[in-house]
Formats: sequence, C-alpha cells, structure tokens
Amino acid sequence: MDWILVAIILAFVAWELYAYFVARNRSAHTLSNRIWWLQKRHPKLRVVTVLVLVVLLLHLAVGWL
Repeated sequence: MDWILVAIILAFVAWELYAYFVARNRSAHTLSNRIWWLQKRHPKLRVVTVLVLVVLLLHLAVGWL
C-alpha cells in the first residue's frame, strides 16, 4: 500500500516539474497552484497543509499511523 502512496507522490512531483519547467505553465491549474491559491484566501489552511504533509512523510518514512 505504501508503494501506491509513493507512486502518487512521484507522479505529482513529475507533473509539477513538467508543468513548471517544460510547459511554462506557472499560472495554470496545477495542484500546487490551487493549493497556493487556497492558502492565500484561507491562511489557516497553511497549518493543515503542513500537518498533512508531516503525517504523510512520517507514515512513509517510519511507518507511523
């Protein structure tokens, strides 16, 4: 199951790198741009985003949760 999470993360990173560097898609509807836009409108989401990423990384690295 963890390999599925790793594959999703790698696909996300690959798409973001492609969109930013190759397609010059710096303002279009990529997932990171939408998250950034939501965080600008709702600053409390920054804390939630960081917590979700920390939990995901801990789960993948150590196997917690």
